[in-house]
Amino acid sequence: MKFPILILRALTAATLVPALHAQAPLTAQLTPVQRDAEIRELRAELLSISRRLDALVSETPGLPTDGRNTAVSNSALASEPTAAVPATAPSAGPRPPAVESADARNPEFLRDTTLGFAFDGYYGYNFNAPLGRVNLLRAYDVTSNSFNINQVNVIVEHLPTPTARMGGRIDLQFGQATESLQGSSANEQRPQVWRNLFQA
Repeated sequence: MKFPILILRALTAATLVPALHAQAPLTAQLTPVQRDAEIRELRAELLSISRRLDALVSETPGLPTDGRNTAVSNSALASEPTAAVPATAPSAGPRPPAVESADARNPEFLRDTTLGFAFDGYYGYNFNAPLGRVNLLRAYDVTSNSFNINQVNVIVEHLPTPTARMGGRIDLQFGQATESLQGSSANEQRPQVWRNLFQA
């Protein structure tokens, strides 16, 4: 189980050594004050990388978390007088996203559930002034000089996920269009019972 750490150490060493050799001529031209500041900055960055690696190792199942997998000893870095960590150094562990804390307050069955709504309304006026404001031989705009709700839809959908393999969808409809389209007493018994249930 230590192979990933060894490979990471080898890659880190292979990456840092050429970079240090490439910077050697530049380092020789620095003043002692600049060299000390650069050393402090490099040590702080190395300590930050070491802490990140420790956090990743502790999250990897099966690896020991007693500090033996640390790429660079924190105590060795901390013992140096110039190894102060800057205030902007990242935290040791990854922060959980804010969405998880807000989502944790919701009940389990409401997660990944989608709610949909639709509204279709109109105002109709018949200049022929029909008796009783009833438009004859009309399926949808059956009344004149009035506001009407043609159709209201309510959709609740919960798709299956790898963790919750059960899902479903239900569509409910209300309004004059539903009365005209969904069932008729001529071809089914008690259509008013199932009329508002479009699909499930």
